[in-house]
Amino acid sequence: MGDYMNNDGIKKIIRSNIFRTVIIGIFILFGTLIIRKSSSVKNIIFNKVYNSYLSLAVIKNTYNKYLGNVLPFRDVINEKSVSSEKIKYKDISTYNKGIKLSLEDNYSIPVIKDGIVIYIGHKDDFNQTVIIEDENGIDMYYGNLSKVNVKIYDYVSKNDLLGSADNNELYMMFQKGEEYLDYKEFLD
Repeated sequence: MGDYMNNDGIKKIIRSNIFRTVIIGIFILFGTLIIRKSSSVKNIIFNKVYNSYLSLAVIKNTYNKYLGNVLPFRDVINEKSVSSEKIKYKDISTYNKGIKLSLEDNYSIPVIKDGIVIYIGHKDDFNQTVIIEDENGIDMYYGNLSKVNVKIYDYVSKNDLLGSADNNELYMMFQKGEEYLDYKEFLD
């Protein structure tokens, strides 16, 4: 560790993290007191938390902007993509508000944009599906998967290998809120 940072640098990071934790703790304490005392604030918070869509990508970006990265040594970590290719397909056709891509045999599917895995499971018409939300709140559906290499709430980077498709067919859909987006913005 001596190559990356001296003791003063480590102490500074520790002090900074302690300061952040104390500030966040004070904020949570005062927020809790305000919520308990005011029923109108309690109703607003309840409606925002339980009745609206919570974007994990927006939370991550806001956290990083104001509090810095969760990993204090992120600058030291050298992250490299596993792959550097776009999704290669033989044929493309429309499918259920999205597209169907015909792939080569045993093709490993790369992630097309950085984001957080917000769903892994079975979706009607899409079979085994992974949904990744990017930093702009766009949900990218990868459907008809036979193998999945990610876990829920993983942060995935562009070109990380997501998995493989069942019967060499990948279903994709792009959605922001209630609006379905054109695939050409993402695949070309």
